[in-house]
Amino acid sequence: MSEYLKKYSKETALKVFQKQEENGDKTFAQALYSRFMHETFNNPENNKKLKTAQNARESVALISALIKETADKYFSLVMGNPELSEVFFQELETQRQAKQDKIKQDALDNGVVLWHATPLSKEELDGGVLRGTTERPDLMWEKVFTGVCAFPHSNGAYAIKKAKDEQDFACKGENLVRLTDNRLDGKRPNEVLGYIHGHKLTPSDGFVPTVALDGTVAGEWTTEKDVSIDETKEVTLNSLRQNGVHIFAFDKNDNDMIKKLAENKSIEEQISLFEDMAAHPERTYVDKEGNSRKIKVKDYYNQDKNQVNMMMLASTKSYYKTDR
Repeated sequence: MSEYLKKYSKETALKVFQKQEENGDKTFAQALYSRFMHETFNNPENNKKLKTAQNARESVALISALIKETADKYFSLVMGNPELSEVFFQELETQRQAKQDKIKQDALDNGVVLWHATPLSKEELDGGVLRGTTERPDLMWEKVFTGVCAFPHSNGAYAIKKAKDEQDFACKGENLVRLTDNRLDGKRPNEVLGYIHGHKLTPSDGFVPTVALDGTVAGEWTTEKDVSIDETKEVTLNSLRQNGVHIFAFDKNDNDMIKKLAENKSIEEQISLFEDMAAHPERTYVDKEGNSRKIKVKDYYNQDKNQVNMMMLASTKSYYKTDR
C-alpha cells in the first residue's frame, strides 16, 4: 500500500483507504490502523506511558493519542505527506459510521431486543426506564461514553459484579465471569441476584453498535437516550448456568497469576483451564515467566449442575424405595 500513497494525491489516497482487502474483511484503512495499533503497543516506551494512566478514562485518551502519534509519523516520514493522516482518520470514522448503520438496519429488520443487566428491578429504576447517564470509558471503542450499554443476546448481558460506586451491573459481553471475592457464597440456585431488562430496538432510540476503528464489532450497543424496558428476566445462578454463563471465583491474590495463565486464550480455553483448576486444587500451575503456585478455584457453573443432578438422583432413589 505504501508505494501507492507515495504517488497519489489526497483524493487518490482516499480511494486506496476505501479498498477492500482481497483475502480479508477489512478495508485498507482498517488494516493500516491495526498495523498502527500493533506498532504502538509493541513499543516498550509506550507501554510505560500507559502505566501512568490513573484510570480508564485516561487510558482511553492516552491510547488514542499514542496511535495517532504513530500514524502521524508514518504519513510524515514514510509517506512524505503529513496531510494524509487527517484524511486517514476521517475515512476511518466514515467507515465506522457506515458499518454501524448497516448493523443497526439489519437488527431492526430482525426485531432485535437489546439487554441490559442491573441489580435493580424495573420498579426500582427511576421512571421505569434505562437512563442514559452512566459514564463508561470504553477501551474497545476508543471513546469515553455516557449512556446505556446493552447486548443483542441476553446471555451476553449477564454480569454479576456491580460497577464501582454505581447502582448498576458492569456490562460484560461474554459467557465467562471471573470473581475475586465470595459474593455468591450461600446464594440459593433460584435466589434473585439481579435483572436483565430488554429494550426492543427502534429507529429513534439512539442505539448504535460498538465498532472499533479497525472494523472490529464488539457485540455491544450504546445510546445516550433514556430507553424503555419492554421485557425483564430475573438473574439467578440457575438462569446463568442454563444460558451457558460460566462463573469462576478465586482469591484476589491469585488474580495476576490467573491473568498470565489466561493470556491469549479464547473463552473456551479459559473455561477449560478454570474447570481444571477447580477439579484439581492440588495441582501446581506455572506461567510463562516460571512462577508457580497452587490455585483454588470455585466453579459455580458445574457446581450448580452437579447439585441439580444429585437432587434428581436422590428423588429417583426415593421413588424406588417407596412401598408400592
